[in-house]
Amino acid sequence: MPRKKIAAPTVDPLMDLIVGDIQNKFGTASAGVLSAETILCKVDTWASTGSFLIDSLIRAGNDSTRPVIPFGRLTEIAGLEASGKTTLCAQIMADVQAQGGICCLADTEEALDLKYVASLGVDLEKVIWVRPDHMEDLFDKFEHLIQVIRKHAPDKMIAVLWDSVGATSTQAEVEGSAGDAHMMLAPRVISKNLKRLVAPIARTKTALIVTNHLYTKPNVKFGDKWETYGGQKMKYLATLRLRLTKVGQISMTVNGIKRVIGQDIRIKTVKNKMAAGLQTTDAHLLHGAGFANDYSIFHHMAALDAVKKSGRSQVWTTPKGEEVKYMGWRGFQSHVKSHSEYGSLQDAIIQILWE
Repeated sequence: MPRKKIAAPTVDPLMDLIVGDIQNKFGTASAGVLSAETILCKVDTWASTGSFLIDSLIRAGNDSTRPVIPFGRLTEIAGLEASGKTTLCAQIMADVQAQGGICCLADTEEALDLKYVASLGVDLEKVIWVRPDHMEDLFDKFEHLIQVIRKHAPDKMIAVLWDSVGATSTQAEVEGSAGDAHMMLAPRVISKNLKRLVAPIARTKTALIVTNHLYTKPNVKFGDKWETYGGQKMKYLATLRLRLTKVGQISMTVNGIKRVIGQDIRIKTVKNKMAAGLQTTDAHLLHGAGFANDYSIFHHMAALDAVKKSGRSQVWTTPKGEEVKYMGWRGFQSHVKSHSEYGSLQDAIIQILWE
């Protein structure tokens, strides 16, 4: 028996009357009736983190072709010192520029290594930098900057990066003396001004990406021991919150000397309003190379049945039946990456990790 077609919903005349009355008084953009095509809060512009492991973590198995950093929303990247927060921001900037977008950066830590950022693919001459005097000044400049860019480039992607929240002083702290007490001042300033930015970034499809410091709560024996700077408002307004912690070191023997070449970084989606949250993965941060996809694939090769041990070497059988033998990461780089199956190997690793 054929299934009956579901009739298209009709708009209630009463709703038309109510919405029309509101629009006549406050404007056509002030109210409307929700539908599947409503642009309100819809995210249709994205950027990649530059790491397939982190991208697949944030997607949580949904739509493997879509990037993950949403435009029109707030993203917070919190982590311990030297855990890759700025590196992740630089890789996001590189992807935004590759898509023809505009990047704006406020480095309140005053410690950005421009050569390192450029080595990650960022075109420094196409990055607008902002130097605020204090936190209140930063919010004013961000709001004006977004309006100016959208005025002159209405169709461009805009990524605004703030590195970092924990290193930005308030106006009272800058203008006061060293002994002045400012109890809960920064959270109040952030709460007041961040609410002002939520509507502009949503309406102009701007990605606001902030890095934050991660601290441990005192005397916490059970539950979540981590806390971020700036109070609770950032947690509520952020669409995506990432937490980066160091869990190990990556070592390599060079000329008989064992050297640390990177760190294992555990990344957790503390909050994710686009897919399943509270997901965790271990990415690999290499000194001078960022979150390298090559090493992440090499590290997870053992998860593939096609990889077998042969003495001190590993043997990878390609989908075409060809055996590729390599020893260590350097051997993997020189042999495996040159094969056309490299992309399919990456997809296979993502599949295994989610299974």
